[in-house]
Amino acid sequence: MATKLLLAALAVGASVGATPGRHHHAAEMDNLITFGDSYTDEGRSDYFVRHHAAPPEGLVLPPNNATFSGGYAWSRLVARRTGAASYNYAVAGAMCSDALVDRFADIIGGPFPSVLDYEVPAFEADVADAANRRRRNNSSHHRDDGDGSRLFPDRRRRRADNSVYATLASFADCVWAVFDRLHHAGGRRFVLVNQLPLELAPMYARPGVFGQGSARFLRDPAAHNVTEFRDKLRQYTTAVNTMFEYGVPFHLRRWPDAVFSLLDAHAIVTDVHADPAGYLDAPANATAPYRRCTQACVNAPEPLSSFVWFDELHPSERMQEIFAKHFTDLVVHGRSKYGKRYHG
Repeated sequence: MATKLLLAALAVGASVGATPGRHHHAAEMDNLITFGDSYTDEGRSDYFVRHHAAPPEGLVLPPNNATFSGGYAWSRLVARRTGAASYNYAVAGAMCSDALVDRFADIIGGPFPSVLDYEVPAFEADVADAANRRRRNNSSHHRDDGDGSRLFPDRRRRRADNSVYATLASFADCVWAVFDRLHHAGGRRFVLVNQLPLELAPMYARPGVFGQGSARFLRDPAAHNVTEFRDKLRQYTTAVNTMFEYGVPFHLRRWPDAVFSLLDAHAIVTDVHADPAGYLDAPANATAPYRRCTQACVNAPEPLSSFVWFDELHPSERMQEIFAKHFTDLVVHGRSKYGKRYHG
């Protein structure tokens, strides 16, 4: 969610059962609670479309293998690896906050669901339900910040007062505010997934081939200077990831007794893109999407597991499996070359 500068992130995630400690150790994770956009959405946006309303309080949506990855979302794959229950609040297209990007959703006759103004309140309402089984230290709260295109200022990226554009710093501040709310709700195990290298996504890397005829995620792609647009996207995502890298240890005092993990999805995708044959089934393809929608949508004859990208913007199910592995290594086993853990 263009849709991704909350990439694969707005996701906030779970708490684990073991008491927070300073040493690497395996930890129980009973519940995985995720927030974000289409990089994490497992069917909540489809519910909005079909019912013209939000899912009712307490409703846990079932597993869904028809997500924006072409298969299962990474959170469902983590749940399968760990045995954790998955509670997914992500909505495709969600921004961090209505205060940063004010949009109206005709399908529901109200504001477009955002992380801070819809997803987190929906979680808080469910937590208040005495029947839920979540506890402070057995649930991991994860926020996935999705794709980087959300960082580009255009007419759809103005503040709610329509006066000034949101900045990269205000976006990062919104992310920290999400964790403030989760901590207040009792969460103590947090995970933040950083921005992907979206300049590698087919929609930005080769719009004349894979994105020129599609305006699903990017308004008027033919009007953009490809090199300039990719360079801006690289600069913006790198800047935000730097804010996350330095911001987590700096802001940790805001979340007493919390364990905060930062997963480097940017590095994961970069490594797979550099050596696709080492991660994907043959014939490995890191440049073209599995589903091409320049006119009618057509799937490639090769298996989905051969592709980094499902469509011009979203990572494939195979990439979701890779994300799930490294998420589990970091959050459950306490050690991953693609992540860091901080203790409040």
